[in-house]
This record gives sequence, structure tokens and C-alpha cells, in this order.
Amino acid sequence: FMSRFQESFHGTKTFIQFRATLNNILNKESGDRTYGGNNNMAQPTATMNKTSAFDTPNKKKRSSSFTPNSSSFLPSSNASHPKPSSISSISSIHSISSISSVSDLGDLLQSSHLQKKKKYDEEETLRIEKEKEIKQKYNQLKKQFNKKIQCINNIFNQAEEENDKGEYDKAMKMLDIDAGKPIEDLDSLLMSNQASYETNSFSLEFFEYQILILEKIKKKREELLEYTHASLVEYEEKEYEKKKLLEKEQEKDSQLSPALSQLLQPITNEEEAMAEEAWSHGYHSEKVVVSLEAGAGRSLVDILGQHTFRLRDGWLVDEVINGYMFLLQERDRKRCSQDPTLKPTHFFSSFFFEKMFEEGGYKYASVKRWGRKVSGGNIFKMGKVVIPVNLSNTHWCLCFVDFDKKTIQYYDSMGGSGNRYLNGMRSYLRDEGKKFVGTDVPSDLLDMETWTLIPTIVHDQQGNVITPQQNNGNDCGVFTCTFGNLLSVDEPLNFSAYDMPTIRTRITLDILNKEIIDARV
Repeated sequence: FMSRFQESFHGTKTFIQFRATLNNILNKESGDRTYGGNNNMAQPTATMNKTSAFDTPNKKKRSSSFTPNSSSFLPSSNASHPKPSSISSISSIHSISSISSVSDLGDLLQSSHLQKKKKYDEEETLRIEKEKEIKQKYNQLKKQFNKKIQCINNIFNQAEEENDKGEYDKAMKMLDIDAGKPIEDLDSLLMSNQASYETNSFSLEFFEYQILILEKIKKKREELLEYTHASLVEYEEKEYEKKKLLEKEQEKDSQLSPALSQLLQPITNEEEAMAEEAWSHGYHSEKVVVSLEAGAGRSLVDILGQHTFRLRDGWLVDEVINGYMFLLQERDRKRCSQDPTLKPTHFFSSFFFEKMFEEGGYKYASVKRWGRKVSGGNIFKMGKVVIPVNLSNTHWCLCFVDFDKKTIQYYDSMGGSGNRYLNGMRSYLRDEGKKFVGTDVPSDLLDMETWTLIPTIVHDQQGNVITPQQNNGNDCGVFTCTFGNLLSVDEPLNFSAYDMPTIRTRITLDILNKEIIDARV
């Protein structure tokens, strides 16, 4: 204890007085033992050479004239001594002066120890609480950042599937990174975050995740830049060659067919501005842009801002598809009124097959009354029937019936066979035909065994394109509308995915104008 006390308090006023008091106690108790405790006996003189409990072999012994209260042993006013951290444990000079025995000294030391232990326990409790608070805050930050990373990963997956630069840019904005920044700026950002990671242990995993996702973004940006910039010229040259080759294979003469010519005619500045206005409405806009008599009994169907918004480059909804089928039906009526030799075409809505299969399998009773919607109430008097097919709100296709050729053909811009809908349509015609047995409808037309079902044919044996194919995940509805437009007027499908921007604009204008212009008249 003497050694530890000396190390903590050496050179302080407390040390000097404590040492003097302790020497008095030792001298007193030593005298009691030597002289039998007789107070009348002579006491040892101060000139006796004794070794103090605080003397060390390396220190010079005190003078024989040592007196406990000698001012020569007090530190001078000019001297500076370090204040030990534990001095508060025995800082009361009054407590030290009151010591009269070794027992009192033990009590004082015990009290000092308990005070120090209490203080240590309090500091330890505060440290644990602070550590717990930091850990909770860290876990909360980590949870939030993991959620953000998951969201970014989902966007990356979608971007990879659709090869969409906009999705990559969206992911970068989520990390507050300018999508237009060059790669070297991303390198600087990585280095900055790496430095923070190395100096901030509390946010260690936080920065690890951020660095991980930034590296992923950097990699994607490099791939994207390589595709859209470094190889842009080469890419455009290859695509131009493909388009010219496709046009050469599809063009059988130098003139486009009338309906396709109308679809692909150049867009004027005025038309572009009109289309842009329709596309400017938000994804959730409830504003009525135009109303068409496309409902049952020619009831009005509203085309909202959120519907026209999708016409720019999005996936088309039933209102737009059925609205366009209504406009095609109106065009066909005008054509037939001007040329009575033409057989009419009927356009069912996208809900026809939905009703037919609403219970899982084919059910004629669900669509039995739909035949009444056909002009004259006899579907076998039609020249053609066009039905858009909505595959669970994920894809659009077209079913096309040609009564002159006795064929039911399926057109899918992603190559699907469509056997379910081909068989369903044949079953419908078989059941519908029972109403016309014995009438002027030819019996061979009612015999469904003589009909031909044709799944999607992408190319014929000579390699000619029969069903144009899309090159993204959004254009299927535009392909379906274009299939219906051209097939209903007996024109070949001489268009491609490269024509989609122009055709989208033309469909938008047709809906806004509530009319599809027939280029034949």
C-alpha cells in the first residue's frame, strides 16, 4: 500500500501531511511497545536515525532534526506537481489529521476504496448504456441502408432485364449521385467513402455497404458507357444494316400499303406538340383527355391522362386497346358504306376471351350473348373477326378469324403459340354455328373440322417475316393494335420494332382525333 500510495500522491501537500501523520503514529506505537506503554518514561529523541516507511534505498535519509510539522517539507509556492486522478479519494486534510491509529488508517483506506469502486461502477453503467444506445442507432441505420440496397438491387435487376438506361440512372439518384457524372467522379466518391470507412469504426458496415453498391453502380456505368458511347457508332451502323436488310426482305414493291403508309407518315411539329401534351399527364392522372363511344351500347369510355401517359413508351391498358379497336370498327363501317361489295370486319373487345375463360376453362354460356353485338347478329356473315388478347395484364396478342380462308390465326409479338385461344375460338364458332344450321349459312362454314388453326408464325420457310417481333417489354400493345389495323384491310405486316416510336405517336393522334383516317379514300 505504501508503494502504491507514494506513486499516486508523491510531491503533493496531502502526501506530505499524510506521511507526517503516519510517522507520528508509528513512533507512538513503537514507543508504547518498547517502554511498556509507560508515559512517564523517556521518549525517543528526534535525533534518532530511523528509516521512514516512505524511504527507499535510492533516496537520501532524512536529517536527524526531522520534525513532522516542519515547514521545510511543504512544497514551495512556486513548485508544480502533477495532480493524480485518485487524489479525490483522500483529499480531506481534516480526515488525515484525525488519524490516531493504524485502525483509523485502515478505515480511511477502506472508505477510499469503496468510493473509488462506486465511481467506477457508475462510469461502467454509463459506458454500457452509451454502448447500447450506439448499437441501437447503428442497427437502425444498417436496417435502413439494407432496405435501400435491396431497392437498388431490384432496380438493377429490372434495368438488366429491360436494358433500360433510365433504370440505371434512377438507382444512382437513390444514392444522391448525379447520373451524368463520369466514371472518374465515381472513383473519387468511392475513395472518399473508403476514407470515411477507415476512420469511422461506428459506421464500419454502413460504409462497407455503400462502397459495395457504389462499386456495383460503377461497374454498371462502365458497361452502359461501353454500350452507349464507346461502341455507339459501331452499334448504330450494325442496327442500320439490320433495318435495311429487314426492309429489303419485307418490301415486295417500292410502295407502302395505304394503311401502313398512313401509320408511318412523318410526324409534323404540330402533331408532335399535340402528342407531347397528351403524354405529359402523370402516371396516376385522373383527368379525362378524351371520351370514346367504345362501351356497351356505344356508351362512353373515358381515356384518362394516366392512359395517354403510357402511350409514349409504356405498357398499354384495356381502355386504350379497346378504344383503338372501336376506331378501327368505325373505319370499317365507313369503308363498307362506300363499297357495298366489301364484307365487314367485327372487332371484339379484350374482355371477350376474359369472359370465355373466367371459370378456368372454355364456357360458351359466358359469351353466348356476344354474337348479338355483331352487325346483323350473324358472325358467319363477317369477312373477318379481330380479338385482342390480354394475357393476365402482362402481355398483349391478337386472334384473327378469316371466314373466307376458314382460318383462325394467332399473332404474338413474342412468339407464343396461342393454342388455348385458337381452340377456344373454334369452340365458340362451333357452338355459335348451331344457331344457324339450316339457314343460308353454308354448311361447310359451320363444320369446324374443316377449319385451320394457325399458331404464331414468326418466319415462313423462305425466311420472310410473318409476325414482327418486339425488342422490349412494353410494345406488345402497340404491336397488337397494328396487327389489327393492317390485317383488317388485308395488308401485310411490313413493319418492325424500329417503327414503334412513330406508330405510338400516330395511335395517340388517332385517339385524340377520335378517328383513324383511311388512306384509301
